[in-house]
Amino acid sequence: RDRPEGDDSLAYRGIVSLAARLGYGPHPSQTEYEYAGTLSEAIPSVREDLFVVTDAQVQTTYGERDLDDEHRGMLSGAYARIRTALLRLSLRWRR
Repeated sequence: RDRPEGDDSLAYRGIVSLAARLGYGPHPSQTEYEYAGTLSEAIPSVREDLFVVTDAQVQTTYGERDLDDEHRGMLSGAYARIRTALLRLSLRWRR
């Protein structure tokens, strides 16, 4: 599934929402980067992708900047790979 269109922070929120449903949600006191580090322990295969999505979240939320086309392309690919990894994790978890 492609990255949600529109607000660039939707990718991060979508990942957090799916991960939380699987029991890997962030702690209230964690920063975005701390959470990405914690989540990467559960799905290390997409560690770099988690930080691509997290960087986009931080840039758009706190830097109040829009992403350029190159970064949006990276964000789309990273979002898809993380989502797939989380879904695979959920299948292993249910067995």
